[in-house]
Amino acid sequence: MTFVPPTIKEMAEFDEARRFYPGVKRGNDREFKNFCKKNKDWREALPLLLPAITKQIVWREKANGEFRPPWKNFQTWINQGCWEDELPAPRKPIEPMQGVYEETQKEQKKGNLEFIMHPETTWEMIEAQAEKWHWDLEYIRKYLEKKRPELFEGIK
Repeated sequence: MTFVPPTIKEMAEFDEARRFYPGVKRGNDREFKNFCKKNKDWREALPLLLPAITKQIVWREKANGEFRPPWKNFQTWINQGCWEDELPAPRKPIEPMQGVYEETQKEQKKGNLEFIMHPETTWEMIEAQAEKWHWDLEYIRKYLEKKRPELFEGIK
């Protein structure tokens, strides 16, 4: 099969895609020769370049904090046939966990409060739990001195 030189239109189409590509690139002639060398069916691939680059740009812009690899050199992008890449669908945005966290904290505090206010709970039990659950024992003691002074009768 004999190589048929590209038309001016084909060269211009390739140059448009090359210039639009955001990554590092070399001169048009050099890149085009590499494109033809690596792709025997380059005339079929040529019209796919610009739409693929556009699609990848949009995919990167809609990252929403998701990882996107850096742009490859244009030569690498051509050599690897990246215009054929299937881009993953964007992930559904993760709902803020703040509400879940706050609700969990409320439930935990409610349970803690029920524990320390229970009539059968002793100060020694509270001290043991405070160490285990990393409570602020001084804050709890001040609170309980007002709410359950009987806990501290006989304790200095």
